[in-house]
Amino acid sequence: MTDGRPAIDVEALLRDERAEVERALERACEWLGDEFPDELFQPARHAVLSGGKRLRPVLCVVAYRACGGGTGPAIYDLAAAIELIHAYSLMHDDLPCMDDADLRRGQPTPHTLFGEEATARAGLALIPAASLWALRASNALGADEAVSRRIVIQLNRAAGAGGMVGGQALDLLGEGRRLDADELDRLHRMKTGALLTASLVIGGIAAGASDATL
Repeated sequence: MTDGRPAIDVEALLRDERAEVERALERACEWLGDEFPDELFQPARHAVLSGGKRLRPVLCVVAYRACGGGTGPAIYDLAAAIELIHAYSLMHDDLPCMDDADLRRGQPTPHTLFGEEATARAGLALIPAASLWALRASNALGADEAVSRRIVIQLNRAAGAGGMVGGQALDLLGEGRRLDADELDRLHRMKTGALLTASLVIGGIAAGASDATL
């Protein structure tokens, strides 16, 4: 017990939730197979299903429950939309023009298997695909149009110039020079922190949390 509350087995929580997230990602990829041409689907599927901690979707699900939401496949589908965005960012990060990585999590990176152009295009295609998947999941949760719109706005705001894209730009601009503490904090808030924050906020929005709670 901690402060009168039962202790949480974080490792067990992450393990159990990760299993549900993986199933949701499989469902998302089945849908992507119908939406993407094969030359984009193959690198996208490889990136999405290549493993990882799945921390962002787990945060979304946990926030949804903490704000009064229940359980079921739809909330994991919504959480999977966030992981689609994360997968796109890793696809682009690993390209030769960025980090030039041949391996991620011990597996070949998409561009080494499917080529740079297909990987770059597939990563870009995952951004609108994530929004459409989030809308489908929001509808399955019974969210009204205003709530669904807020969720998609949060997702794209975290992915765009005010979030991951902007953070990556700052990272590239900072190469070869020493960043001060404020610059480094801003870079991390945008490149990494924005999507982590959005994961919690999206879960709260989906559960109908108040603005004060969010």
